[in-house]
Amino acid sequence: MWRTGRQDHDRSMPHAPDPRGATPKLCSLQSAVGRVEACPGEPCPFWEPGGAVVDPGCAVERLGLAAELDSRPGLAEYLLEVRARLERVRDSTEEREVRSRFYRLLNEGEEAEVA
Repeated sequence: MWRTGRQDHDRSMPHAPDPRGATPKLCSLQSAVGRVEACPGEPCPFWEPGGAVVDPGCAVERLGLAAELDSRPGLAEYLLEVRARLERVRDSTEEREVRSRFYRLLNEGEEAEVA
């Protein structure tokens, strides 16, 4: 994912070239609803920091949801709403509630695929 090394990078310029010449990675959710936004990377609630085995990355893309966004138009809007709520959470109880809604949606999608 495109990162400038600063957590407060300028999102108003999604096509700003990376100082190393790389093209910025676009947000899959915003792209699915016809908007252009550089991937916010670490500040995004759907960003997974990675670890010893897994590189940092977008949970939406890792779960394979990016491929489903075209066939499920409401999914991107819903996930953007969840993202916005997670960005605004004030305490851990509220964060758990919003994350619970997100995971419930994922489970409903998996059950529908199995049926």
